[in-house]
Amino acid sequence: MRRLTHTIVNLGLFVLCLILFDSCVYHQLKDENFTFKQLPNARWEAGQSVFFDMLVEAYQQPYSCDLILRHNNDYKYTRIKFIYDISLNGDLVETDTVTQSLVNEHNQWIGNGISLREVPICLFRKKRMNRAGVYTVKLRTPLHNVPLPGVESIGLRIWKE
Repeated sequence: MRRLTHTIVNLGLFVLCLILFDSCVYHQLKDENFTFKQLPNARWEAGQSVFFDMLVEAYQQPYSCDLILRHNNDYKYTRIKFIYDISLNGDLVETDTVTQSLVNEHNQWIGNGISLREVPICLFRKKRMNRAGVYTVKLRTPLHNVPLPGVESIGLRIWKE
């Protein structure tokens, strides 16, 4: 009887672990792509650029894209500002600057998580590209001499609308 109880408890713990793990994993939609880049020592160094490849197969269809910022409690600013360039075969297609507040009106962190916050930041919505191909997205901060400690990783999420 004791062995049966032990087996049932272990099976229950195993199922609970599977449920918890599944709730922590992104469930991708069809035609959606996630890519993350870890930053060494959880720090976006001054002058450092982060590059992503973005495959556009059906250029007639609109695409949307979010930057996913993961920062820990060492990040001491309430906003983040970055510049992004999109190029195809070395030719610049678009460049823009995005500023995102990381706190709400009550000065509390936004996003998901407790000690590691994850904040989606819109780059563009329903954009049609001119040609099919592999586009390069380059992200950088405009702070040439100031590193950003606490930025653990940066991700790019792109999907067809």
